[in-house]
Amino acid sequence: MGFKAGKEHHNYKHGHGAKSRQSGAYKSWKSMLDRCNPSNANDRPVYAGAGVTVCQRWAESFEAFYADMGDRPSGYSIDRIDPLGNYEPGNCRWASTKEQALNRRNTTMTEVRGESLCLHDVSIKYGVPNTTVVRRYEQGLRGEDLISRKNRNALRKGSSKASAKLNETLVAEMKADIARGDRNVDLARKYGVSGSVVSEIRNGKSWVHVAAAANAGPLIKCPSCNPESCPCVAA
Repeated sequence: MGFKAGKEHHNYKHGHGAKSRQSGAYKSWKSMLDRCNPSNANDRPVYAGAGVTVCQRWAESFEAFYADMGDRPSGYSIDRIDPLGNYEPGNCRWASTKEQALNRRNTTMTEVRGESLCLHDVSIKYGVPNTTVVRRYEQGLRGEDLISRKNRNALRKGSSKASAKLNETLVAEMKADIARGDRNVDLARKYGVSGSVVSEIRNGKSWVHVAAAANAGPLIKCPSCNPESCPCVAA
């Protein structure tokens, strides 16, 4: 297998490799050869160092690569459909950064109903959208919860939501504070959230599955207060 690029390669004369106007496809071809070059194994541990190779057809001819892949769309780069496979026809495509990131996560293995599957295969076998399976896995759900339709709305509420700053215990305390008449602005400061978050909880638009705690702690009006000594604590 030869690893030639730039002026050393015979495809330079076809225009794609001209220094002042290298095409996107040609740049990707050159980069592909570089990261899979065995002499770069130490510098490319997840490519050449991991045994990833370029098929002989592409390694020896840019024209062959271009015939199989075509022009590279703007903002895209070459992606292996099976991240564990090699660079070869049938396993490569032009993909966006988002698509490539999702593709890498799809190879994560998990167990569903006693069978070990990658996330992509879980999606196909059980008819659950791929993005849903990946999101659920990243939110900590496993097994049956990855494919259950009952989790569709549950994932978007409570502490299982990736962006949640509160948990069920804090919300229960907040609801008790609300019940005793504490203001939104004071509660937002106490719990480190925005006033709109407090308002949604007060109006029953979020965290509806959490009941108010039996006993609420003292209202702290500034984040540095010591409940036992600071005069900011409500009586």
